[in-house]
Amino acid sequence: MKKFTLFFALILSVFLSYGQVPPNDTCATAIDLGTQTSPLTGTTVGALNDNSPTCGGTDPAPDVYYSILVPSGSTLTIAQTVSSHDSVVSIFYGDCAASTAIRCFDDPDDSSTVWPNTTGSDQTVYFVVDGYAGASGTFTLVWSVIACSNAVATYTIVPDCANGAQFLVDVNVTSLGSATSLTISDSVGSPSQFLSAAGIVTFGPFPNASPVTFTIANDQDASCTVTSAPQNLAGCPPANDDCSGAIALTVNSDLLCTSVTSGSVAGATASTTSALACFGTEDDDVWFSFVATATNHAVSLRNILGSTTDLYHSLWTGADCDNLTLVPNSCSDPNTSNPSGLTIGTTYYLRVYTWGALPNQTSTFNVCIGTNPPPPPPPANDDCAGALTLVVNSGATCTNITAGTVAGATASNQSTTDCGGTEDDDVWFSFVATGASHLVSLLNVAGSTTDMYHSLWTGADCNNLTLVAGSCSDANNSNPIGLTVGTTYYLRVYTWGAVPNQTSTFNVCIGTPLPPPTNDNFVNAIALNCGDTVTADTAQATIDEATAPNGFGCDIDSKN
Repeated sequence: MKKFTLFFALILSVFLSYGQVPPNDTCATAIDLGTQTSPLTGTTVGALNDNSPTCGGTDPAPDVYYSILVPSGSTLTIAQTVSSHDSVVSIFYGDCAASTAIRCFDDPDDSSTVWPNTTGSDQTVYFVVDGYAGASGTFTLVWSVIACSNAVATYTIVPDCANGAQFLVDVNVTSLGSATSLTISDSVGSPSQFLSAAGIVTFGPFPNASPVTFTIANDQDASCTVTSAPQNLAGCPPANDDCSGAIALTVNSDLLCTSVTSGSVAGATASTTSALACFGTEDDDVWFSFVATATNHAVSLRNILGSTTDLYHSLWTGADCDNLTLVPNSCSDPNTSNPSGLTIGTTYYLRVYTWGALPNQTSTFNVCIGTNPPPPPPPANDDCAGALTLVVNSGATCTNITAGTVAGATASNQSTTDCGGTEDDDVWFSFVATGASHLVSLLNVAGSTTDMYHSLWTGADCNNLTLVAGSCSDANNSNPIGLTVGTTYYLRVYTWGAVPNQTSTFNVCIGTPLPPPTNDNFVNAIALNCGDTVTADTAQATIDEATAPNGFGCDIDSKN
């Protein structure tokens, strides 16, 4: 009985504690954090709702209030570090009747708010803990008020390569914050420097590839001390850091890259040439130049090593480095490209840089400018007027075939919208129809691509062609029908894709379907007597050419 009584008392005390309204349930009764010690655990359990400023909470939701005085020029840092419920936090300053929002956010665990009081007068800041969809629970607050403000500074790395592999750092203090004087020091033990007004102090020299951080301390309040990010120069800018110092490249007469030129982005800086024409981040671009000896060249970046292997390049031209324009379609993330449409004898500038924006990259590479072999001359049947005459086979067997190739072929002026694929390398053949239907076959396809396309055309001459309906074919075999005996038809063959300089070869065959057998229909069925046989070969041949009578399947008709 005694154990039961103790258990009941425990349950009752928990119930009563959860039913108790917290003392800071309203703005007027907010707990003054200035009288408390951080961290502080609080609860919204049992609290009422007084429609406090919220940012996602759904009324009614229990809320509790905290306040703290932040003197003018001081900085408040406050955070809810943990909560047992889906809490919503509102922060504002002023008073309970008229307030100005500082921040309002949902799911605030571990989210710290830093508010410098720059209003010119002391302010009371209120921190309100609410709940989403009526949730309540416990939470922990941490806070501090620093009665000073940090100095503000920027840092500029200044290469000092004329005096060695080293750099300087300009520390530009634009605001002392609340200090009247500052002490500035670095992480390598250089003599400290002092400022009592905004200005620039210079530290160094420091060896390249040696990160240095800087500390700016408020001499009146050590609480306001700021530390910079590491400052570093990977290396001195290379000679070709700008277009004006572009390294001249030797143009190879072939694609073997016998002559290559080494390069590096270590220490490179951003150029003034457009950074929007291509992709990537041109913050470490270096430059090369070459004189075109052909209308198209092959650019290759080889043997890439160092901090990143993801390089980007582009080609530019102009009267001088101050008047450059991008060569169309020369932006390249792959390490090889084939810019075309170049002018022989013109100087072109190659821009190379790392794709990403991470500073102080050290990548090295070799550059090769190769020369693509000239394309072969167009084949004789490059246009319809030169169409090669095809021999029509009397059956489906391709006894007579004609060789063809798209190597060197160019686009014709016939329609490029009637069929699929890209007719930029089409070649032409012709034949005279001997029946209403023929079999078109592209055989032994080989070379740079095997994805071919073909179509059939007819007309009074090559300048007045129309497409034979249903003759567009991505497959290498087609069976155009509805042809007129004695009429000349033109076969157009090309590669499906738009990649230039294809070299595909093939054979063309025009076949003729066999006529249907005499017993193709029921009315012409061959009479069979008991005991008669039909050989398997004969039956198979007949079935292959039979047509369906009145919608039935292709069968030999026979009487028995």
